[in-house]
Amino acid sequence: MAAIAAVVVTLAACAPEPQESASPSPRPLATAAPEPTPTGPVAAFGGDCSAAVDTAAVTAAMGEAMSFWEPAWEDGADAELGGLRCGWTSDQYLSGFATVWVYPVAVLDPTYVSGEESNSCQTADPICMASEVFGGTWVGVQAYSNTAATQIERLRPLLADIGERVAESAPPVPGPRQGWWLPVATCEELAASLTTDGFPSTSTDDRPATGPVFVDGPRSRGCSLNMEIEGEERGVTLLLDAGAGRGVEAVLTRDPSQRIDFEGRTFANAPEQYPLDGNPGLIIGSDGVNLVSVLRSDGDGQAALDAPILAALLKALDG
Repeated sequence: MAAIAAVVVTLAACAPEPQESASPSPRPLATAAPEPTPTGPVAAFGGDCSAAVDTAAVTAAMGEAMSFWEPAWEDGADAELGGLRCGWTSDQYLSGFATVWVYPVAVLDPTYVSGEESNSCQTADPICMASEVFGGTWVGVQAYSNTAATQIERLRPLLADIGERVAESAPPVPGPRQGWWLPVATCEELAASLTTDGFPSTSTDDRPATGPVFVDGPRSRGCSLNMEIEGEERGVTLLLDAGAGRGVEAVLTRDPSQRIDFEGRTFANAPEQYPLDGNPGLIIGSDGVNLVSVLRSDGDGQAALDAPILAALLKALDG
């Protein structure tokens, strides 16, 4: 026993003295990586009209049965603005139209957003516009019908419903809009440029598009011109549309047979973007970014008459 006790004492004497344990270094707190800021464009509601509003709600606001008005082709301009445009037409032929726009408020003229024009009814035409800003997003609803002047308050619930959906969706972000016609030329400016290029022209009608007014001025404009070309005076009805140049590609993707090659440019025979009965259709051309649409004068679809006019218009606008 004495021997065992001696061994235990010896081991105890040889054991190292306890050391104070070093405190562990604190770990850095984990932080979430910042989400990248979208550079744009990010279209409102992802460009999906059904996500923005139900047709039943449009019908209730208009007081008559409405159907979604599907465009015949897309041009991409609203998406480039971070926006969305949706249309409905009445089930009773031409008795009513409704349009909903959703845009980042930053792309709109502030005086328009806060002014009477964006929340009022026109007396000359049966049109009412109601609008509201939800955060950084502007929503506008336009009603066109025989009873539009009595409908502006009926548009408010529709606005509120879209506003609730805006709050639950990704915020829209505009793109850079490089090379856009902003503002789009006036019809008188276009006629003067055509005359300088050797196509004597006069403007007989100038129709800026109804609806939102953008910070850089009108984005689209309808014109009627008297234009002299190839020794003949022609009446020309056209639409200038900034940022809509992808419309040519969209039409030709659907139907490559509608391609027209003229003097190094590519045009397309196209139906109206929002077609109505009885229209002979359009010939459309682009400078790569912007779009010119000319109402066809030759119903057989041949380009002999209209392609030279479209080429002259694009050249005048390029200058």
